[in-house]
Amino acid sequence: MKFTEQDIRDQARLDRMIEKEARSIHDSAVARNGRDMETIKFCVKQGKVAELWLIENHGYFEADKKWHDLKDSEGSYVEVKAYSVPGKDAPAVQRDLRRIRNESWNQSKWYILFKFEDGVYELLDKIQVR
Repeated sequence: MKFTEQDIRDQARLDRMIEKEARSIHDSAVARNGRDMETIKFCVKQGKVAELWLIENHGYFEADKKWHDLKDSEGSYVEVKAYSVPGKDAPAVQRDLRRIRNESWNQSKWYILFKFEDGVYELLDKIQVR
């Protein structure tokens, strides 16, 4: 599965999703981690495009809990990441998986990994974490 930002049908919704998450991150000194709003928006956008593509094309829904990405049709929480990585063994991915499995606040059952390169998203893996 491959797609680009131009495949998103509801660009206004994408903008709202980016703004909402970016503001939430920016308002927290810990989450902000010294980044300015534009840097945060740039980072957030990469993941939100993947999330909205799953919503528009594969029956996912926005999560109803803060710091959770999506829910699937069965009601399970899904973490979505879009990185410039070759696969699930990349250090950033392994860090994410450890965090999700070990921190009690995250209730995600699934981790969906997209490779993002040159504006193209490619599904790499769907990993069950619980």
